[in-house]
Amino acid sequence: EALASGAACDGESEEFAASLREQLFLLDDDFDELAYVRHRVAEERFDQSQLGLVITPTLGCNFSCHYCFEDKAAGVISQANQDQLLAFAASQLPGRRHLSVQWFGGEPLEALEAIEYLSRGLLRLAEAAGATYAATIITNGYRLSGDVARNLAALGVTTAQISIDGDRDLHDRTRHEAGSAGS
Repeated sequence: EALASGAACDGESEEFAASLREQLFLLDDDFDELAYVRHRVAEERFDQSQLGLVITPTLGCNFSCHYCFEDKAAGVISQANQDQLLAFAASQLPGRRHLSVQWFGGEPLEALEAIEYLSRGLLRLAEAAGATYAATIITNGYRLSGDVARNLAALGVTTAQISIDGDRDLHDRTRHEAGSAGS
């Protein structure tokens, strides 16, 4: 309470409060949050030091969730489109310090070979440009075995976001493999 109100604190508490203010966990009454957010959005929108790509290697999915907005079209990004994507990244990357990729889908692990091919190419491009590389994946997790996770980690995927719809009963009612009763 003393930290939030700004009341006198001992040295250690004041240092802690200063750290909280610096990280924006505590805000002064006159801090304009909306102006701060607008500034950060504008700053990030026009930041040319990094290239961010969201890649959907397939709209296909092994689940048939009733609420999904994807059309679940079978098929994987063509080799020609993969090569065009790599050419685009190569044209955009020079002068940038970081390349970030988010794998998305349908279920991106349904197109693991495309993820592997593109990741190897993007890693080479980042290295050649002197840029760092990091990737994330949004997946239903069904095909995320230990071997697949180790393979993805070796390809620069540092984070996997896995959605779960509540407890087992609720999850199995809403998220299940096509033609199956649960996941």
